[in-house]
Amino acid sequence: MLPIEVRDRRISLPTSPVKMTQDRLSTVPVALEVYRRHREAFGLRKGWFIDNTPHTSIYEEALRRHYPHQGEGSITVYNPSARVKNAQYRRVERETVEDSISVLHVKRKGIWYPHPDRTLPVQDPFVATVGDQLIVGGVQTHPIDEHNTLYWTQFYKGSSPETLEEWVRGPNIMKDIRLSERVGSENPDNPIIDIYPRQFELHNAGAERGNIAHLAMPRSEFLAMTKNDSAAFSERLATAPLLPVKFPEGNWGGVNTPVPIDDPRSYFYRMNLLLIHQAYYDQVDIRQYVARALIHDPVRNDIYDRGIIGEASDFPDSTPKKPGLDKIFFPGDIHLGNGSQTKYPFAFLEGGVRDNRHGMTPTFNPLQDVAA
Repeated sequence: MLPIEVRDRRISLPTSPVKMTQDRLSTVPVALEVYRRHREAFGLRKGWFIDNTPHTSIYEEALRRHYPHQGEGSITVYNPSARVKNAQYRRVERETVEDSISVLHVKRKGIWYPHPDRTLPVQDPFVATVGDQLIVGGVQTHPIDEHNTLYWTQFYKGSSPETLEEWVRGPNIMKDIRLSERVGSENPDNPIIDIYPRQFELHNAGAERGNIAHLAMPRSEFLAMTKNDSAAFSERLATAPLLPVKFPEGNWGGVNTPVPIDDPRSYFYRMNLLLIHQAYYDQVDIRQYVARALIHDPVRNDIYDRGIIGEASDFPDSTPKKPGLDKIFFPGDIHLGNGSQTKYPFAFLEGGVRDNRHGMTPTFNPLQDVAA
């Protein structure tokens, strides 16, 4: 039974959705007004938190191995990756610091268990399959001094979690690089890999804000890279063309998970559903992150905006990791249903809530049209 009380089922498969013609997404407050109206009209219930506390001793062991001098403190688990073949990575750290690791969780008989020996020294993990290879990555940090930290996206590659090895890396100060293997490539033996980096521009007296770019690489070329190709790969990521739609002034964001649309019944067949976060500072200088769905046609480079599909207030109240993080929701995965991406009008959205909890909430299937 879905945790949804449907009051009005005005939801249908789109037959002729309108691609975006303007060059900016709507602001968070404007898009939230539409989303909240739809959520209320359809009676979607609150989400819930996934309890990771039974595994605290395993997390303690893993953290001590990476940070033997860190000391004690409560442990928080949040910002999960997408689930791939019953495997998922989750960000683990103590509540008082951000020295993070990403811990592999494996599903056995319906229950997720952390693997203490399968950890990576990165934040905000992501997972993708490219051919027969597993690609895992996340943000790696390196303190420069007391007030400054260098960071980059570190990739790992292997045939399984057990065989992962450190691989290429992205440019310095670039987070949120995500990738997926394209459905319906012209050469099925060497399909295209769609890569979505987050590039920076300068706005408002030097404040850094990110927009989403797109880089396409043949699978053989992508997998043939070695560590020595990191500089060339970083240059391609840093100079890849931006998507035709940017965030509004003062907003920023990036792709959290690209989902290839492989359901032939969908108007968006062979495109990529981009589960993204959009962020900004509100009028009282509180940072807010929401989940939004875009659909990218990588052949025509068209964008379809499906609106906001999740926010922190969709979940029960909880204490944020730090003051001012009450409105943070960082999506990690969207579950559209088994066997068909368009069968169900609703979906489940999974992610990190307020930088201290791992949550799941019902939402709208962005491959459907909603009219409330």
